[in-house]
Amino acid sequence: MLTIRELVLSLHGAWLLAKRDPGGMNWFDISVGGFWRSFWAAAVAFPFYLLLMALPAPPGQGYAASPTEIFLVRCLGYGMAWVAFPLVAIPLTRLIDRSSFYVPMVIALNWASVIQSGIMTVAILLTFALPDAMGSFVTLVGYGVVLYYAYFVTRVSLNVGVATAVAFVLIGSLLEILIYSFTDGLLPTAGA
Repeated sequence: MLTIRELVLSLHGAWLLAKRDPGGMNWFDISVGGFWRSFWAAAVAFPFYLLLMALPAPPGQGYAASPTEIFLVRCLGYGMAWVAFPLVAIPLTRLIDRSSFYVPMVIALNWASVIQSGIMTVAILLTFALPDAMGSFVTLVGYGVVLYYAYFVTRVSLNVGVATAVAFVLIGSLLEILIYSFTDGLLPTAGA
């Protein structure tokens, strides 16, 4: 079970990594137990996801499903997104001879996801307070910050070069897009 102490230390490590301090890795429990407990980050980040789910859909993007159905399908996507990359990363880290860095990478990325969720939530909420063009720009900047952060965490935790870290981030991002596209596709659209 995750303790408050480990939660605080892990989030502190993720915060240090967000400030581009590789020493943030020293704050994580990189044991096998720490690996499994790092998936509690999904629960810590979930309130951000709930807040975003509660926002009104853009015009023309509504669903002809009950709020419960939408919630359950979106939760399915959320859960799938949390396990997909760690599973895909197993053969990828073996392929590049970085298997010994797999556990620290997943732990660091899991805890970094909490901060990434906060960044994107703020960016998306700002779109409601800003003119359309400015809101789109803020969202784009938010995505850029989140992607750069994922790149930095991946590069530090795997101890790899720029190209490899970028490839891992692109694979992770593509997986997430595919998962959410698939799960959203399970819902009937309002115009259908």
